[in-house]
Amino acid sequence: MRTILLAQEINPRLKRVFLEQLPRVGKLQRVRDTRRYTEEMVAEYLERHKGEIRPRDVRLAAFLLVNAVDAILQVAKSERPELLRDDRLANEVSDLILRYLGTTPQERGQPPGFASPGA
Repeated sequence: MRTILLAQEINPRLKRVFLEQLPRVGKLQRVRDTRRYTEEMVAEYLERHKGEIRPRDVRLAAFLLVNAVDAILQVAKSERPELLRDDRLANEVSDLILRYLGTTPQERGQPPGFASPGA
């Protein structure tokens, strides 16, 4: 709040920018909190399956997976929204995750690009 008051003294337009951006900051914090929670859930899952996957550092693996998938979805949403309705995207993202973890559809007896139900 002190920053907003100081901004008003320096430049009234700057105060307006702060006031317009403050609600977005709250939303951004909720997004960050959700991402951290998701990372924790993924890390817990990976920890339970540590003997079946390649990465040894499950917290780092969870961080990489959650943020890679989030980035893919964000770009698809803004630049290629039709992909969000296309099973091929889900299949390729699933394959990306499984290959990173050290397991492929072929190793599970499934064709390349196949995402098992619930994957």
